Amino acid sequence: MKKIIAIFLTAIMAMSCLAINASADHYIDRDTVIESNTPIAPGEVITFKGMKLAQVSYYPGSFDIYEVHYDGVSSSGYDYFEDIELPSGFVIKDLGSISTGHMTVDGSPQTAEAEIDFDVEHCVFTGWKVTSFQNTSQYIQIVLEATWEEDPENPFPEPAEPTLIEIIIEYLKEAANFLMGILAQIVAKIMEYLEIIPTE
Repeated sequence: MKKIIAIFLTAIMAMSCLAINASADHYIDRDTVIESNTPIAPGEVITFKGMKLAQVSYYPGSFDIYEVHYDGVSSSGYDYFEDIELPSGFVIKDLGSISTGHMTVDGSPQTAEAEIDFDVEHCVFTGWKVTSFQNTSQYIQIVLEATWEEDPENPFPEPAEPTLIEIIIEYLKEAANFLMGILAQIVAKIMEYLEIIPTE
């Protein structure tokens, strides 16, 4: 009886995995729009009908933490990777996959195979999000941006606590700005009282 239950549970789990994978794929007809910020995971399939072709661009994305902005970079120096003239039923690529279309190096278009090699310091890649989607009678164009989260095995260093000198300097700056604002108002009132019109 236990074996039967185990087989039954295994079958249910396998079917649920298939359902999850199927629901992640995207079928695009003539009027379909994929909204901006829609997450798309590597391995998801984009399927569309008709004679048109597809084009997908992959950008590095970024991550913000501790009020610091960390941009993704390509170790090869590419600004983005792109696959063009894709057939219906194409698969969204992962980091490490080979891009077969255009890239840019210092703003110059290139046409060569290259590995999608984006990286953000102290982060792990979590997938892509849509930043632009066009569905016309001639083509489908999707622009994807990498999404990241902090790497638990190599986390961001905690921001350093400000020193006493830095705190005093910051307070002095704020006090100086406050006093300058008051001084500007006083000067404006005196000029108004004396009916002095400032010249441009």
